[in-house]
Order: sequence, then C-alpha cells, then structure tokens
Amino acid sequence: MGRDRMYDKKPINRLKKDGVERKRRQKTQLKRLIALGMPEAVANKMDAKAVRDILKYPAKVPQAVKLYTGGTKK
Repeated sequence: MGRDRMYDKKPINRLKKDGVERKRRQKTQLKRLIALGMPEAVANKMDAKAVRDILKYPAKVPQAVKLYTGGTKK
C-alpha cells in the first residue's frame, strides 16, 4: 500500500519560501525594470506587485514609463 497523503503534506517535506530569497528576487526584478528604461527614482517608489506586473510584458515598458512619469521621460 502507498503512504497516506497527510505524510506528504507536512512542512518537513515541503520547503517554505524564505524572506531573504524574496528580497533578492525583488531586487533583481527592480534592476531589470531600470535596465528596460524606467527611471530609477520612479522605480524605487513602486511596490513589488507593480514591478512584477510591468515586467510580465517587457515590450510595454515604454508605455508604463509614460504612465508613471506623467508623460515625460527624464
């Protein structure tokens, strides 16, 4: 017979996400956004979800720059 499902679902067998790794990912994503043309001052004010949403579609970054900077790229 196979093992019960409850033994496979315990945190011992399943890794938890680490806060340090999350900060590293967010920092990397912020650098990618700046490299794609978003001004650093504007990108630093954005929250992590907004950065991820913009990076989903890299071709639309220039439109996001106009949106977040009020139409002027500095």
